[in-house]
Amino acid sequence: MSNELTLEQIHEVTLETLQRFHELCEKEKLRYYLAYGTLLGAARHHGFIPWDDDADVWMPREDYSRLLNYCKNNPEKISPYKLATRQTEKNYCFGVARFSDCRYKYEPTTKEEPIDIGVFVDVYPLDSYGDDQKQAKTILKHLQKENKKIEIYVNGRGNSFIKSCIKMPCHILLRHFYGNDYLKKFDTEIQEYIEKNTKKTDRYVGIPVWSVAKVPEQFEKIWFDNRVLLDFEGHKFYAPENWKELLTYIYGDYMELPPIEKRTPYHGYKITIR
Repeated sequence: MSNELTLEQIHEVTLETLQRFHELCEKEKLRYYLAYGTLLGAARHHGFIPWDDDADVWMPREDYSRLLNYCKNNPEKISPYKLATRQTEKNYCFGVARFSDCRYKYEPTTKEEPIDIGVFVDVYPLDSYGDDQKQAKTILKHLQKENKKIEIYVNGRGNSFIKSCIKMPCHILLRHFYGNDYLKKFDTEIQEYIEKNTKKTDRYVGIPVWSVAKVPEQFEKIWFDNRVLLDFEGHKFYAPENWKELLTYIYGDYMELPPIEKRTPYHGYKITIR
């Protein structure tokens, strides 16, 4: 019998992980909001999008930093969960944290290097993102360049032999230049860059630390001033009070289902029981 989880089983464990995350945030008075596909699922399906395979939340930067410190200093209190970041995990290139259930194993089905995480909730830090798009474009372009460098630093393999031949020399050079512990310094450099190029009074917030968008995704800061509870799989989780405006900004007509051929999980991994 295979120990690989089905999508339905991943939903069950992810919901449990999201509940544990919510409880931790309530206990430590940390703000979070359902984000992206999870917020869309709450609005359109009152739970998971049937073909989605993870959960997402946003956290204001100050709460995100407090979460990092709490999980770092209290591993026994959150076990069997942990907060995975570039600071804690080998081969972790992502610019966001993952609140992970360690009873399960994450197994990439692509050329991605293995990471010691299981079923997870993506935790996206909300940073200031300028007063106009021109300013945000400068920030986005710089951080995408830096994140691409880190992806190559972590993994020199490409999806083909030719791509690997191109990436591997760059990977070796980056390792030689920065050393093997550069991931522990990288997040600090990114945060210092954002703080230098934005203000707390900026009109917009967003996720410049980890974005593949061609155009900056800038959210009105006032959309996050207040929170409401939304139903999600029979439970209640926090969402921005202006969640309708947010979903419209991100997805347009968010109540319209995508074409059938696009109703599939898009991440390149499988989850197994340890």
